[in-house]
Amino acid sequence: QDLRPKVEEERKRVLTEAEKVGGVNLNNGFVVFNDLTSAQVAVRLTGITEDFTDFIVEDPPEPLDIQWNDFTQDPTARQGRTILGYALTAALFFAYMPLVVTITNVAELVDLGPLESVWSSVAPTAGLQIMVAFLPTFLIHIYKHCFTLRAAAWAQHKLQSW
Repeated sequence: QDLRPKVEEERKRVLTEAEKVGGVNLNNGFVVFNDLTSAQVAVRLTGITEDFTDFIVEDPPEPLDIQWNDFTQDPTARQGRTILGYALTAALFFAYMPLVVTITNVAELVDLGPLESVWSSVAPTAGLQIMVAFLPTFLIHIYKHCFTLRAAAWAQHKLQSW
């Protein structure tokens, strides 16, 4: 079956939609270069426009790692999620020590009978061990759900930079 008529029909629809604000237009995109030299020149370009936020030129993520839903986000909603992400990170920072102390106190209340001597050596550090183990998990969840990450690997990079 020949798909050319369907492709042409879709191409016409997209070109018509592209003339309107919104629709198929996004405020993000990729430019693909045919050779490495052109790509390197483009990355070094500065001062393309007077407003430095018009074009942000950077190396793209790997194609299989791209988070396409992050490219379609509304910029206003993105700012709200970013503020929420910073607030959650700050809340985790301030709640960290009280959580460590609370978990440790609860662990010390547990009575294991004949194993009490073993438990008494583990319980004092239980809160710290649990929070140290789960801190990266909490941060990754905050980064993935609140920040715009154009690639999945960027969450790990953000975690390492914090």
